[in-house]
Amino acid sequence: MKSINESRINDGLIFFLSKEGHADDKINEMLEKSVIVINLFYESTLEFYFEYINNLPDNIDVCIISSRDEVLAKSKIINTHKRTTYYHKQNRGRDYSAIFVELRDVIRKYDYFCFLHDKKELEQIDDSYSSEGIYTIDNLWGNMIATKGYIYNVMELFSKHPDIGIMLPPERIGDYCGLWYRDVWGETSNYELCQMLINKFNYSVELSKDVSPLLATSFWIKTKTIEKLLSYEWKYEDFPDEPMPLDGTISHALERLIPYTPKDYGMKASTVMNEAFAVWLYNYLQTNLRKLFGTVWDEGIYTINHLISREQRKERLIDFAKDHKTVYVYGAGEYGKGMINTLESLGINIEAILVSNGYKKENMLGKYPIYEVSELGGRDKEGVIIAVSSSLRRTFEDNIKKQGKIDYIYGF
Repeated sequence: MKSINESRINDGLIFFLSKEGHADDKINEMLEKSVIVINLFYESTLEFYFEYINNLPDNIDVCIISSRDEVLAKSKIINTHKRTTYYHKQNRGRDYSAIFVELRDVIRKYDYFCFLHDKKELEQIDDSYSSEGIYTIDNLWGNMIATKGYIYNVMELFSKHPDIGIMLPPERIGDYCGLWYRDVWGETSNYELCQMLINKFNYSVELSKDVSPLLATSFWIKTKTIEKLLSYEWKYEDFPDEPMPLDGTISHALERLIPYTPKDYGMKASTVMNEAFAVWLYNYLQTNLRKLFGTVWDEGIYTINHLISREQRKERLIDFAKDHKTVYVYGAGEYGKGMINTLESLGINIEAILVSNGYKKENMLGKYPIYEVSELGGRDKEGVIIAVSSSLRRTFEDNIKKQGKIDYIYGF
């Protein structure tokens, strides 16, 4: 069975939507059956979020909920969206108590439901918003409700793709955000709690600890796909009190479970983003991937495959060196130099550097002598590590075979 991550990628369920769009009768009918729920906590950043809220379609309902009276009071002053209702909640359970305790009966009246919340990262520093916070909100809000036209396009996507049950923003990324670069089950009890919820609510979905889940930090969803969760009479006491732990609570489990719930209805999870964000994301990833490889280049990490297989390669080199008393590196170019650095870091002794016959231009490479490959043979338990790009492997392999029965492996 394919994971929701595999389905999202393999089934082409990642969409780039324009901020420009048109609402026909069908879209307007869908908007009338939709609600946007927004949990707000930080008074100092309200103006930033209301740039989005005040630009929502006039014919969609909005619920603003907060545990702070001052946030609700200020929201009422700066909000210009007429179809807005305000709710007060306890300061417990944060986003998911807002959904499942305070507003569950409200949400159940609608066919489509969008959830958003503010973030502490956006809090102002020296009278300006942090760049990391702006990245986050551009993602979580800009890819859910960027403009009226964008929301029209979200509705159209639901209409044209009845197999989509939930739309999520791209995985969060930023200069200081490490969560998405690792397994987001985390090291706490998120997986076990999520499995407990699946059993409790009789969801027919399968989890795997080896497959990182998607996170529902903000989303558009067909409300019926979370009816099992909404019909349960949650209490505030079901959720952690403040200060809420950073991980491993029922809230964190729900965040990971919700993207799976559409599978019970034969539906799938998808990712949506506005076109401007997609351009930014592409440039960000390209730029920083180049920087990342710059930090590991001297270790002989030149490709994505090298990076992924880094630890396996080290183990293979160590095992090879244990079986061979005399170790050569075949290749004096970029790959050869990277292999030298790798072997030195592993404490593996290098006898010499090999080059193909007729290509010896120097006698030494650093502290290591350079031999032509024809000089192979006659030493105890010789082993050669071929350190060249894949396009040159066969030629170098043939050169070694001409010298007789000498063990070799590919270093890359």
